Amino acid sequence: MKSDKDWQKLENNIRIFSSILYSIPAEQEKVEGINFDAVIHLPQNQLVLIEVTKNFKLDKIRGDINRLSLARSNLFNKGKLAQCFLVINKEPTTDMITSASGANIQIISYENFINQVIDFEKYIALRRNKVFGSAINPSTGESDNQEYIPATYLSENGRKNYSIEELCEILLQNNKIILLGEYGTGKSRCTKEIFSHITKNGKYSDKFILSINLREHWGAGTAEEIIVGHLKRVGFEAKLERILSLLELGKFILVLDGFDEVGSQTFGNDPEKRLSIRKKALQGVSELIRLNKGGILITGRPHYFNSHEEMLDCLGLSTKDTGLKLIKCAEEFNDTQTSLYLKKIGVNTKCPIWLPKKPLIFHILSSIQINERIKILENENGELAFWGQFLDSVCEREARIHSSINAKSVRNVLMELAKITRFSDFNLGRLTPKDFNESYENATGTSPDEAGHLMLNRLGAEVD
Repeated sequence: MKSDKDWQKLENNIRIFSSILYSIPAEQEKVEGINFDAVIHLPQNQLVLIEVTKNFKLDKIRGDINRLSLARSNLFNKGKLAQCFLVINKEPTTDMITSASGANIQIISYENFINQVIDFEKYIALRRNKVFGSAINPSTGESDNQEYIPATYLSENGRKNYSIEELCEILLQNNKIILLGEYGTGKSRCTKEIFSHITKNGKYSDKFILSINLREHWGAGTAEEIIVGHLKRVGFEAKLERILSLLELGKFILVLDGFDEVGSQTFGNDPEKRLSIRKKALQGVSELIRLNKGGILITGRPHYFNSHEEMLDCLGLSTKDTGLKLIKCAEEFNDTQTSLYLKKIGVNTKCPIWLPKKPLIFHILSSIQINERIKILENENGELAFWGQFLDSVCEREARIHSSINAKSVRNVLMELAKITRFSDFNLGRLTPKDFNESYENATGTSPDEAGHLMLNRLGAEVD
């Protein structure tokens, strides 16, 4: 029974994609006394006949070729032209191709038929070679290709853990996930792993996936601007109207990384103004979320908004949305994850008490030369050496994320902020928006621009 349902789903997908391909509805129809899975009526007495078969035997394929040929011949006698496709669920054999071409019938695999609408395999190849959010090698700025150590993703109440596979299953069912996490807890790496899992698993073959770094789309006020900008950055060409149609039909899983990094923000003192600007900055994101009827994963920092209510409102979501899940990244690795990570990077010593177990900390540790990293972790004074290198790496990381800001400027801003905390009445600093703006001006000699505000926003999370 499940096999029949799966096949019906495949036939329905062929009708959906052929409708998009020809911009005319495709329907099951009897033509010249023969039933076809999809028929499209084009202008000027032209038709497209599509037959879908799950039987991979050559005799069955030849029988379907004959049926298509007979219908086309009868139509021709009535002054109508027909283009014929035979779609199968595998790559056709040489004998099948020979039989079909002899009758001027196009035999094609399901995947290749879909690729006529959008060359998904090409998008996957191009997207894999691009950076996923802030999941980068801080030394090179290239994508983080360290072996993935499964992190902990928790339900809002902290009672349930989710694996990457379980997150993908939620998205496959057209549900929405908001993944919240502090600076350096692995949100972007999660998006990379989800992209990898979905594109390598045949279970998701009737779904496309777009993985978008929202920080690359500052000021984009519409869903179309975000999509076009993303495809251009990836180097992928596709007709926008086809993408929009597939979004509305629920054929896409959207991964939107960094709702807190869309730009057009302010770091001023007026709460109402900040709220208004946050909502305006997320206008395009909100439209994209409402447009897509498939699964959505959107990530960001938990304290970017004043409340969950504001977050949902700005993102175009509601607590009434069926299947909406709020999931959070664990702030630190547990002991098992810590030991596994250290072992993967060639360190057999125990994790020092002074070393925080945030994923970013370990990622930066892995970028240090192995002899040096072992020395740091085993030395009683290793803490001093590590934090110096850590600060350098964070500044390099931020500079690579915001290309208009150099690492030295980032470091100078942090040093200015550190000076303020030393003279503060509060042990933990308690920095204000004014402190951030003044520190930026003192460090760089100018007021923060768009990139500066975004960097301060991220640093605000880092020093909290």
